[in-house]
Amino acid sequence: MPELVYTPLEEIPKIHAQMRAGFKTGKLRSIDYRKYQLLQLAYLIKDNKKRLEEALNADLGRPALEGHFLEINSSASEVKEAYSNVEKWAKPEKPGFSLNFTVMRPVVYKEAKGVVLIISPFNYPLWLTLPPLAAAIAAGNTTVLKPSESTPTMSSLLAELIPKYLDSDIVRVVNGSVEEATKLLELQWDHILYTGMNKSNMAHGSLSTRE
Repeated sequence: MPELVYTPLEEIPKIHAQMRAGFKTGKLRSIDYRKYQLLQLAYLIKDNKKRLEEALNADLGRPALEGHFLEINSSASEVKEAYSNVEKWAKPEKPGFSLNFTVMRPVVYKEAKGVVLIISPFNYPLWLTLPPLAAAIAAGNTTVLKPSESTPTMSSLLAELIPKYLDSDIVRVVNGSVEEATKLLELQWDHILYTGMNKSNMAHGSLSTRE
């Protein structure tokens, strides 16, 4: 397995600030731009299937067929679903009938939360990283990805590919272990997606909601 290059701790607040600034630019208010980024994410998977397959094998010993079925094809399918449905998902909706409010003609408008942190587990390092990223982009959020340090080949590959395919103003990768994850969780996030059940991580997670 390759040695995973960790993101310097002093860079993590700067990356967070860049994602906050990226959100404030309003780029992702455009549905067309969201779709463009989702299309780029789909091309990331399509263009690099072999490398993704090799990374899954190197990190988890996952055979090619299993890797494609469980992660690569599944990720591509969910990214495609986000691309196909983002316009429908973003449309304003009229809530169900209510005698109390019908005269006001209420409408529900979909607004992005802001800056999202996605912390991915080791057991599905692609499927539990890229589809959640697609959902965050479809919803108009900027995102920081924190892949697992236990899958160094995949985490290194994502750190290489993400800036090649996606706008660095809206998506960044932070690699590292407990110290880097703790530094991330000291920052204020508008939404955190974490898959796993670890008491230490759950305790650190409370930091992000205190401010």
